[in-house]
Amino acid sequence: MSPSTDWTWDDRQLLRMPRNPFNAAGGLDGSNILGMEILAEQAASLKQAGSAVEHKLRSLEAARPGDPTRPSLVIAAAEAVHAYLIQLELVGILTHGTYDSIIASLAIPREVMAKVGVRS
Repeated sequence: MSPSTDWTWDDRQLLRMPRNPFNAAGGLDGSNILGMEILAEQAASLKQAGSAVEHKLRSLEAARPGDPTRPSLVIAAAEAVHAYLIQLELVGILTHGTYDSIIASLAIPREVMAKVGVRS
């Protein structure tokens, strides 16, 4: 393999060697900066959506079953969960097989998931 190429054959698959995020001058390459910014924005949006879910679920948990505000709290929690699931799917973390683990890890009540439309 010549040093000028970054492609190699390994187990009959074409693999690309990882690129150095720094250019020859020692600074970050423009495309790598953009990629890092996109990842940072994705992480921030996931954190914000996850925090919203936790906040709405805590509010719902604090409401007693006969509380007249409970139905609106269930809807608010369902909307937050729906937004969080969409964010997870957009960044490629959530697939159909991981719904159950997300629901279990956040302890999302069935009444909330019924409003989202996911059966658990």
